Amino acid sequence: MRILVTNNTLVPRGGTESVVGDLARVLQGRGHTVLAYSSDERQRERLLENDQIPVASDLANLPFRPDLIHGFHHLDVMSALAALPGVPALYQSHGSIRRDYAPRHPRLYRYLASSRTRVERMRAGSAIPEGDFTVFPAIVDLARFRVVRQLPEQLKRGLFFNHPEAVSSALASAVSEAASRCGFDICFLDRHYDGHIDSAEALFPEFDLVFASGPSAVEALLCGCAVVVCGDGFCGELVHPENLERLRENEFAVPEDAPPPTAEQIVNEVGCYAVAASEAVSDCMRQAADIRSAVGDLLKIYEETIEIHQAGTASLADEGPAIARYLQEFMPRITQTERALGRNWISSTRPTTFEELSSRLGAIEHRLDIAPFGTNPRGSS
Repeated sequence: MRILVTNNTLVPRGGTESVVGDLARVLQGRGHTVLAYSSDERQRERLLENDQIPVASDLANLPFRPDLIHGFHHLDVMSALAALPGVPALYQSHGSIRRDYAPRHPRLYRYLASSRTRVERMRAGSAIPEGDFTVFPAIVDLARFRVVRQLPEQLKRGLFFNHPEAVSSALASAVSEAASRCGFDICFLDRHYDGHIDSAEALFPEFDLVFASGPSAVEALLCGCAVVVCGDGFCGELVHPENLERLRENEFAVPEDAPPPTAEQIVNEVGCYAVAASEAVSDCMRQAADIRSAVGDLLKIYEETIEIHQAGTASLADEGPAIARYLQEFMPRITQTERALGRNWISSTRPTTFEELSSRLGAIEHRLDIAPFGTNPRGSS
């Protein structure tokens, strides 16, 4: 099978970038041909560091016509659908829960969501039938995570990872103070602080405790670290066997209605740390998240998607209106972004890289409370 996987960027390594890399390697190991597409034009010859996976940044000149599009991120999958008429597709959501968006197109037959909670978020306001959604939990190539650290009885090193906030932010300050009270060192590290991370599997085993969310939290757990769920300006719980299922269902994200972070709250969570409990969580995640055990189920979904398309349910006449509807839904977000950035679009301090722009936009959205894509800001009409 020839598969085109789309993602909005292919570096730095982390989040969906790691998911795409893991997926491509395992599928290629099964004899399938995988090509990664990203609108990030910097990626013309490779996917991720040390990965022998081809990349396309020009949909008009692909080396082959794919049998299926596996789409991450709506902009890139909709671009691929427009450029490749007649190719069936499925869409997988793997981002922050509060920004979930399910694009609609006659050739998008299946939607993969990593939890039932995410299904409900994606369905809200989308008019997509529930039967088109499949719960497909997050999976990781455990071949990358061979090193599982042995935790000490007393925490010594902590890592505050992958948060688009300054070290002076309320969350970072609270984490720093809590670490001081609990007697362990804390390191602030991600692309906002020290550039992108090429190898999470090499980084995380150096730390006893990691403050992270989403895929980064999963990767830290796979490395045997204790994890406090932390992100978007809020700090949640220490992961332990009693709350693991609930936190995994919510994809290790902090609820939007969580209270502001305090050092006292974080100290209390860290105080729940126990070696045996953290090891049990890591063992459970390594069994549940192994991509090599789940790839067979994914290939069945691929085959079903192609069969549905071959049955002739998609109408070419519906594709133009679908693209028009998508653009109409997307244009208000562009307008909001332009207003938020103001003259920064043309100033000497404008972003010079895709990651810098994404980070800046995320910070502006969080500060101004811009509504998620596909909804009206603050409930306005």
